[in-house]
Amino acid sequence: MIWSVEKSGLIVTENESAAEDKLVKRSEKHKSFISRLKISKTLLICSILIGFISLGAGVGTYSWFVSSASSNVASITVGSFELRFDSDSSANAPIKMDNIEPGYISKDWTVVSFANAGTLDMILMGNLNIQSKKFGNDGNKVKAYKVISQIYKGDTLIYSSNEKSESYDEFTKNLNSKLQAIVFKKDEKLICKLKFILDKELATIEYQGDEATGDITIKAKQNVDGATF
Repeated sequence: MIWSVEKSGLIVTENESAAEDKLVKRSEKHKSFISRLKISKTLLICSILIGFISLGAGVGTYSWFVSSASSNVASITVGSFELRFDSDSSANAPIKMDNIEPGYISKDWTVVSFANAGTLDMILMGNLNIQSKKFGNDGNKVKAYKVISQIYKGDTLIYSSNEKSESYDEFTKNLNSKLQAIVFKKDEKLICKLKFILDKELATIEYQGDEATGDITIKAKQNVDGATF
């Protein structure tokens, strides 16, 4: 297109209808481009909004993957605590002495056995008691009835009177001095072997016709501080 200027007027030298057609076409193309641009922007904005809406819809339901495993780490069983008069004992009843005379010594050992029948460790304490038909449990009188003893933990000898006779209270004292430092575990046994004597120096004529019975009592406590018999 060629333009020329004359004085104050603008003169178009080309064919006016052709120029108008070109202007119309350009205007239509411009409008079409603007329209497509608006549509694209609208679609872009809608896509962004949809993205935000989708993300917002997941809030509160989205979580990381998690996994866990467990194992049995403890099995708790309460221990039992039981001292039992053992079946190996030859004295299933109170030890009985009759028809004896001063200087009498029993020929055979009387065996009394006790066992830890529980699962917990224990410490033992013993007591020998003599009961006279004539004198009851008069300490001065029943001291004429004495014992010779051998005490075992299983097969191990832990105390012996060395064939010397002891009164019942001397035996009890010596026995407990040994037992206080010994722990008896499950199934371990305390075995008491006893022979009985009527001391000829202490038994006067008044002992004639007397009968005496004896029993040995064993108590157990746990092997822990503060435990009592």
